[in-house]
Amino acid sequence: MKIYIELSIVVVIACLLGASGITPVQHSSQSKAPRTATQTSSPCSLSTGWSIPVDVEDATSDEDCARFAWDTFIALNWPHLEGGANGEPNKNESICDGTDARTVWSSWLEKEQTFLPEGQHPGTYNDPTYPKPMYGDTPETQLPLIGALAKASIITNIHGAFDQADSNSPLIDQNGNYLLYQIKLNQSQFQYFTQHGYYDKKNQLLTFEQNPIDIDFPGMPTTGQDDHGSTYNLPDYAQQGVVLIKVAWKQLTQEEIDSG
Repeated sequence: MKIYIELSIVVVIACLLGASGITPVQHSSQSKAPRTATQTSSPCSLSTGWSIPVDVEDATSDEDCARFAWDTFIALNWPHLEGGANGEPNKNESICDGTDARTVWSSWLEKEQTFLPEGQHPGTYNDPTYPKPMYGDTPETQLPLIGALAKASIITNIHGAFDQADSNSPLIDQNGNYLLYQIKLNQSQFQYFTQHGYYDKKNQLLTFEQNPIDIDFPGMPTTGQDDHGSTYNLPDYAQQGVVLIKVAWKQLTQEEIDSG
């Protein structure tokens, strides 16, 4: 059995929201207000630890920006609720409990599930047209197969699982093994694409052709609840705006496994 270890995670997120002039909107009483990263927040807190922050307390402070990044990292790696929706954290279990549960980000949908061949509709975030096939005999031991989509063994752009960003070349480690890559989208970003039809490049082109000088794409959500002519109506744990995660996986040798 080949075992892979997560090599690195790159989170694409607007860190200095305050400096960019983006202000989280006020939500209705039914929705949880967007979280701001603060120095007093605890990463183990069951009330806030699972919530990805959307703003920095002081955008001019390096310490506050570092706290924003740390709180984001904690929330992304918070235990996923077993049997829950994609991206849903377990609010009754802390990352500090040392759980073996899957992380929140690992349950997010992948790029290949969003942009399907022939502009097919990708479905919903919790009921995608093509679920990820899993390898393993039980839910506790199952792992997703990288580069493949369920149903008829469809594999879309398998090269994307090997090639580095902005290149057509793979990265090979010192042991001669290929690194594998994944790109994952949070629910806010997925819903933006599906709600405006941008999972189909024809709709992207149509928006561009209507005004190629000053392209008028609907605004990206800053918290996931913004009203840009549409209401996203996302759950409280998905109200952090658009987040994209890029993951690289390294295959472990037996020696590396035995070393712990």
